[in-house]
Amino acid sequence: MAGYIESTAWMEAENMGMSLTRGERTVAQQLIAEALELEKRFSMTEYAVELLEQTLGNDELPEALTGTYESHAFTHLQFFLFKEVITSLCAGVLDNDRRSVSVRKILRQLRADNGRDKQILREYQSDPCGLTIEIATSSDSTLNETTIAQQRDNYRSRAVTRFDELWDRIESCSCILSGDAARRLTLARNKVIAHFDATETGLHDFASVEGLEGFSWSEPIEFFRLIRGFAYGVYLLITGTEWDSESSKTTRFYAASFWERVRKGTSALEPPVLY
Repeated sequence: MAGYIESTAWMEAENMGMSLTRGERTVAQQLIAEALELEKRFSMTEYAVELLEQTLGNDELPEALTGTYESHAFTHLQFFLFKEVITSLCAGVLDNDRRSVSVRKILRQLRADNGRDKQILREYQSDPCGLTIEIATSSDSTLNETTIAQQRDNYRSRAVTRFDELWDRIESCSCILSGDAARRLTLARNKVIAHFDATETGLHDFASVEGLEGFSWSEPIEFFRLIRGFAYGVYLLITGTEWDSESSKTTRFYAASFWERVRKGTSALEPPVLY
C-alpha cells in the first residue's frame, strides 16, 4: 500500500466556509476584517503606551529641559500621548456603537440573536475546505477517499473544540469590559477629553470630575496591560491566527531607544532660557 502526504493549506477567504451561504460567509469575512483593523489600531496604541510610560519613568529629560522653551513641547507631547492612549483604548476596546470597530462591539455582535453570528463564525473557522491531502501514489481510490474524509472530520472536530474552549474563556473574562477601570477610562474620555481645556498639569480636569478622583497618568497604561491578553484572545477567536507577540518587544525597544536618543541630545542644548 502506498503512503500519502498530508499538508494543510488555507485557500483565499472567499473560498472558505463553503457550507455556508454567501451572506453568511460575508458576515464571517466582515468580522475577520474588523479584527485585522483592530490589530492595527491596538499596535498603534501600544506605541503610544510605551512612549508615554518612558516619559513617566524618565526624570532626566524633564530636568535637562527645565527653564527652556523646549520643556513646553515636552509637556504637551506627554499629555498628547496620555490623551491618545485613553481615546484609542475607548475606541478600540470599550465603544459599543454598532458603527465602531472595538472588542466590545464585536462581542456584542457575536452574542446577538442567540449567537447567530457566533455560530456562523464557528462554522467558517471549522470548515475544512482548505485542507488538502496530496496522495503520493495509490491505486486504492476508496482508501484515499476514506482517508481524506477522516482527515477533514478530524480537522473540523479539533477546530470546533478549539473555538468553543476559547469562547468560554473569553466569556468568563468579559467582565473586564465593565469593571471599574473600564468605567473610569470611558468617563475620562467622555467627560474630559471630549471637552478638553489645557491646564498646567493636564490632570486637574480629570480629578475634578465625579468618579475620577485620583485619576493618574498610569491608569490608561495599567488598563492597556490588563486588557491586552483579552483583546488577543478575541482576535484569535475571530481570525484563527496568533497575534504577533514579537511586535510588543520591538515596540518597547523602539520607545526606549527614542527617549534615550532624545535624552543624549539634551547635552547639546543651549544654556537654559528662563521664562
